[in-house]
Amino acid sequence: MLTTPFLKILTLAAACCGAAAVGAQPAFPPDDTATAEQEPTTAEREKADAGQEGQAKPSQRDVEAVAKWRDLQASFQGPQQKTREAFEKYLNDLFLSIEEFAVDYSRPAASFEAMHELALMEIHARQKPEAGLARMKWIHTEVKAYQGPAPEGLRLDLKRYTFVYAIALADAEQFAQAEALLHPVAAGKDADAAQATQILARIKVQKTLLVGLPMPKFSGKQLRDGETLKIDDLKGKVVLVQFWATWSRPCDQEMPEVAKIYQELNEQGFQIVGVSLDDDRRDGHRRLVSYLKEKNMPWPQLYDGKGWKSALADQFFIRSIPTSFLLDKNGVIRASNLRARDLKAAVLPLL
Repeated sequence: MLTTPFLKILTLAAACCGAAAVGAQPAFPPDDTATAEQEPTTAEREKADAGQEGQAKPSQRDVEAVAKWRDLQASFQGPQQKTREAFEKYLNDLFLSIEEFAVDYSRPAASFEAMHELALMEIHARQKPEAGLARMKWIHTEVKAYQGPAPEGLRLDLKRYTFVYAIALADAEQFAQAEALLHPVAAGKDADAAQATQILARIKVQKTLLVGLPMPKFSGKQLRDGETLKIDDLKGKVVLVQFWATWSRPCDQEMPEVAKIYQELNEQGFQIVGVSLDDDRRDGHRRLVSYLKEKNMPWPQLYDGKGWKSALADQFFIRSIPTSFLLDKNGVIRASNLRARDLKAAVLPLL
């Protein structure tokens, strides 16, 4: 999936502007294992391009559009003041500038990437997911007519936009539409078929994590004593299952308020189970122990030191953090990905 130059800006802007959909941070530190959500590796690109010798080079208009697009990206460095009003103005100016570029350079490769940026902004920062998905649907249809090779300097893989669109549909719980896109691709025998199959497997898991369904069974070893904790052991309590990491800025911003709510409501039957995606290759164990003490986080932490390759991250196809699930006393999912400011109001009726 496209890693946008504006992703950090969008996360900060959404936090200030109150966008509920943003707060998750993509995989970082970068992992060496490609996932269904990541753009193809260099080797995959070279393989895909191997049969393209003799094809025409990108048109002059394509090359010009890429240069203009990169200039536009470089011109936006974020607002000077970190206030809600400043972020809202910045976000609006950014959106209008990208939209103007996409209109001026309609249908060169760079314009599709710009349109995709607009779709992400609508979904994650402007709280208009249907508008963003409609824009992605348009891209998915129109990009099929683009015949030229993708110019250098772009990150969006035009030929694999089906995967990007399908993942966005699945994240919006529009599973039938996502599966309809992927099943024909999965029926093939090439690398795209393998990727489609992997995303279909992820969707199968996502369908078990909907509000109103019992949380799938899981267990893991606790950081503190190495003992195994099973989620079923906590039935009778209201439980927040939280996938996070010490290095994640969005997680760090949420933790003081989460810890405050835990201290206030724990004796009334509220419990938290953390699943840390810190990595032993990056001194994760020491950092995690120090962080828990500093932030006063006494609740259980499940940790295997494998970062994004964690067994539980793999079981639930976790690809961004923080990701959380709020369970009632019977282990049924009652909310997911709550912001800290909304957590207490969601917990109280369940106690």
